[in-house]
Formats: sequence, C-alpha cells, structure tokens
Amino acid sequence: MTGKKVDNLLLGDTVTDPTLHSAMVYLQSLPPDILKDIAEINVGNPESLVAYTTDSVPIHLGSGDEPAERAKLTETLLAEVQENHLAVQYIDTDVRSPLVKTK
Repeated sequence: MTGKKVDNLLLGDTVTDPTLHSAMVYLQSLPPDILKDIAEINVGNPESLVAYTTDSVPIHLGSGDEPAERAKLTETLLAEVQENHLAVQYIDTDVRSPLVKTK
C-alpha cells in the first residue's frame, strides 16, 4: 500500500484507519491467482483508492466501500480483459456500473 504515512505501526498492531482497512479487506477477498497480479494499492486519496496490476493497469476502487464486492468485480473484469485480449486504459469497480475502459 502506498500514499499514506503510518506512524509507529508494528507487527500485530490493529489497524483502525478505515481506508487502510478497506484496502486490506479488498486484498483478502481476492483469490490467490488474482492477488498475485496486484502490485500496489494507493490509498492517498480516501475518496479514490486505486489498485495497480503488475501490467500497470489502474483498478479504481472508489472510496473503498463494499471491498469484497469490488474484489469479485475485479476478478470478473480481469477475466474479461484476458479472454478478449483487451488493451486497457483502466478498470472501474463501481458496483452500480462496472467498466473496462479500453485504449
């Protein structure tokens, strides 16, 4: 995770920041074969979390609401990208209107 400074966080400490918590729930909700393709989540703007794949494709996670549902959408949309060999500008996991924006 990038974009947020956390002071004195030690192994075993409880994370109370809601943005970091949402990002962690999102990551924990991804299946291992998808998780390996996530390189980073930027949490610098709490209203616009963005995950990046190892291919540098941004995955917009909004404010981090519904992280488990957004993880399912990520899995579905990344599968669509692979199956159709799409050149992708970004993926938006808005649960009301998910989108793969092609180049």
